[in-house]
Amino acid sequence: DVNLRDAGSDRVRVLAINTPELNQSDPWGPDCWAEEATARAEELLPEGTDVWLTFDGQEEDEFGRLLAYVFVGRDSAGVSFQDSFNFGMVREGHAFTFFFDNNRSFEDILRAAEQQAAAADLGVWSCD
Repeated sequence: DVNLRDAGSDRVRVLAINTPELNQSDPWGPDCWAEEATARAEELLPEGTDVWLTFDGQEEDEFGRLLAYVFVGRDSAGVSFQDSFNFGMVREGHAFTFFFDNNRSFEDILRAAEQQAAAADLGVWSCD
């Protein structure tokens, strides 16, 4: 969830990534690496962190969530896509890539990062 400067708050679906599920209400428990991925996300984006969002082809999903790439900080000066939360989670092995049809601007760079994480058996790629 993000608080917007101009009006209230909104829920964000982080673009191009999918993390293992915690499955807190399911009897079989969390997916492999879910707790580690959640902890890393909370470390990178603790409550109250200033972020800025950038959008791709489709800005909202059918659930009313914003579809965005997330960057830490107040502005985009000197920032590249490799500085995004999205890229970092994939590069470190905390997330798989996942693309909506209308949101593929960074597909090549994210797939390359995913392949490197998989080759190194990082995070989700270390699960059997």
